[in-house]
Amino acid sequence: MAQHRTWDESRSPQWKYFLQKESAQRRKTRKEIEKEREETKLEEVINPRPTKIREKKEKKKRLYVRIEGELKEKLQKKRN
Repeated sequence: MAQHRTWDESRSPQWKYFLQKESAQRRKTRKEIEKEREETKLEEVINPRPTKIREKKEKKKRLYVRIEGELKEKLQKKRN
């Protein structure tokens, strides 16, 4: 006996074409995402983000500079 065959859209040439385009687009976006990740890694190696320790050191440095400035102003006022 012969089997009743139904039309499978996923086997049509048009459907295959659209599926191929869609998968190519997905691959392209994956490649772009990977490139962006690599670029950010390189940027972090070249220009590392300030860590908490660095931030603390910078704050202390700014504090000392500010205190020095204030002390110099007070000394100048006393001298005048």
